[in-house]
Amino acid sequence: MSSLVAIYYGNSQTDLNLCSLNSQAYSVKGDAPDLSSNTATFTLTNSAPEIFRDLTVNMLLLENNIVNFNYNYADSTGIKDPF
Repeated sequence: MSSLVAIYYGNSQTDLNLCSLNSQAYSVKGDAPDLSSNTATFTLTNSAPEIFRDLTVNMLLLENNIVNFNYNYADSTGIKDPF
């Protein structure tokens, strides 16, 4: 094991920490979506909005109680991609 001299773990001041629980939590932005029909569109915001962008979610309830979720970034400016 003496050959492992320099292991680089990253810089917590500049690198994104994708393992942090803070980066995994999203919540509905604004009012709760209206679920009275079989479709709904709403925005999710991350608990670390300075790092992760908002998501726009389209939800569709299909036959046989199947729910389809489609999401995209709500805005693509100012925040760096994690990958």
